[in-house]
Amino acid sequence: VAFSHDGSNLYASIASLTDPTGEKPDDTSNGIAVYAFHEGQLTPERFIKVPLAPLARGKKSIAGPETMPKGMAISYPAGLAVLPGAGGAKLLVAENLADDAIVLDAESGKVLQQFPFSTASVVPAAFPYGVIATHDGKTGFCSLWNASAVAELNLETGRVVRRIPLLDPKSPVAPGSHPTAMLLSPD
Repeated sequence: VAFSHDGSNLYASIASLTDPTGEKPDDTSNGIAVYAFHEGQLTPERFIKVPLAPLARGKKSIAGPETMPKGMAISYPAGLAVLPGAGGAKLLVAENLADDAIVLDAESGKVLQQFPFSTASVVPAAFPYGVIATHDGKTGFCSLWNASAVAELNLETGRVVRRIPLLDPKSPVAPGSHPTAMLLSPD
């Protein structure tokens, strides 16, 4: 969950492995629930559907129903962060089962940027989990749970800048760190 910068909305990620596109009656699909927040009360406002994620050439999805279209992966939104800036709210979202992160326009639901993390032939492998952005909205970070790393994202250019390994690079048998939630210090 994440609050809008003015505190008037609360965003919550919702994910489904069995019906990611919301085709069954009363299913929502994968997406972001938006709540109005006023005087301590939450009121459901709308739902932003997160579409299936396109896979890079040569990648194969190993998660989801058998009816998944070829070349697509389940978005499965996990961590999210509200990005500052003009032009309306944008959300940075970790797509846990698609091995990427996306930037969504919070009004239209349009995917504005996609940051791929997969280094394996199958998706998911890295399992992006949590995201955070700097106060100026220029840099983002995504924890890669199964890759024992944190990815640094340039939110202006739409590129993965680097991976910060959390394992001992000298030990091929070191246990994984499985990074999850993150916080930025004030400086």
